[in-house]
Amino acid sequence: MTTSPANAVDKTVTWTSSNNNVATVNQSGVVTAGAKIGKATITARLNNGKTVTCTVNVRKATISDYVGPTKQEMSDGFRTMPVVEANSVGGIKVKWHAPYLGTQNVNYYTVYMTLCDKFGKPVRDSITGKSKVACRVVGPVKPGGVFTLYNIVGYSPICEVVKINKIKLEFADGTTLQGNYTYIIKGGNPANDGI
Repeated sequence: MTTSPANAVDKTVTWTSSNNNVATVNQSGVVTAGAKIGKATITARLNNGKTVTCTVNVRKATISDYVGPTKQEMSDGFRTMPVVEANSVGGIKVKWHAPYLGTQNVNYYTVYMTLCDKFGKPVRDSITGKSKVACRVVGPVKPGGVFTLYNIVGYSPICEVVKINKIKLEFADGTTLQGNYTYIIKGGNPANDGI
C-alpha cells in the first residue's frame, strides 16, 4: 500500500484481519492464509481514521491450482503431443505434458489412467489384466516447470486411447494433493485427428 501525498506527515498504517483463523496480515500488509477456509476482511487504517478494506477468500486448493491445462504441440498441421504410441511388442507409450502452476517443489507425481480402445471403452492390459494404470514419476518439478510423461504405461494391442483420470502430487515438505484431471489422449503420431 502507498500513501498519498508522498510528503504526508503521518504515513502510519495499522493492518488488521476480521478473522485470523482464515487470514492474517502483518504490519507490512502481507496477507497469509490461515488454517481455516472462508472469508476475512483485511483493513488498513490510517491515524486520521480513514480506512481501506478488501475481502480475501481462502479455499481448499484443487489439482487445477497446480496442474495447468494440457497443451497440444503441432508440427506442419499435425498433432505431435499429447499422443499415444504403440510399439512393436504391444507396449503403449504415452507422451503428455502440462505446466506446473504451484510455488513449491514437487518431488513425485503420479498420473492415473485408463487404457481404452479406439472407441473409448476400457481394455485390459495383456500382463496385469487391469485397465487402470498408475505411473509415478520422480521429480523434482520446480515452480514454472512442466509435468511430463514419456513412458510405456501398459501392454495391449488394441489400446489406442489413454484417459487421464486424476493426478497426485507429493511435495518436498511431505504433503500431498490429489484430484481429478480429465484428459483424453488419442493415438496416431502424427495425426491431425481434430482433438
